[in-house]
Amino acid sequence: MRLVELFDRKAEWHPAGGDALAQYYEFRAGNKAYRVRIDRPTPMMDLIGEFLDPDDLTRQQTDHVMNLVNEGRKFSYVEFSMYDSSSPYKSVQYGTQEVTGTGNEYLVFSTVLDIIKSYIGKSNADYLFFQAKEPSRIKLYDRLARMAGKEVLKLGTNDAEDFMTYLGYLVEV
Repeated sequence: MRLVELFDRKAEWHPAGGDALAQYYEFRAGNKAYRVRIDRPTPMMDLIGEFLDPDDLTRQQTDHVMNLVNEGRKFSYVEFSMYDSSSPYKSVQYGTQEVTGTGNEYLVFSTVLDIIKSYIGKSNADYLFFQAKEPSRIKLYDRLARMAGKEVLKLGTNDAEDFMTYLGYLVEV
């Protein structure tokens, strides 16, 4: 089965409220509950410092992001994780970004992609930003980024010693 076909299967998802900072969506894949957080559009300048350390970017990457800042572009941060649906703390930060070993990673990623596409149609964000937290998922994140938007800029360096500096995806929508 080709990777594209694996992204055709999606779980049912639903909006799960929001606050001043973000919109939330929830779905189940197998026996696991997931929550997707998509931040409200914010100025591109907030990407630097809050999500990215300029020291971890190449000069070309920094120049590209600063051009977007100067153009007044906005981005929305995207994050998803498993969570304990019985817990009163359903916020993403209490979950785990680990999807390894669940056996449903393609279902999870295709559902997140479906949610992102729905969000894009209602948002005034120019870009989405998300980070790969697991080195083993880089190819899957690459595919998700290409399927989610027009232009994909990988931000950070490929430093196997310090994976947390790698890899951010800035995706034009």
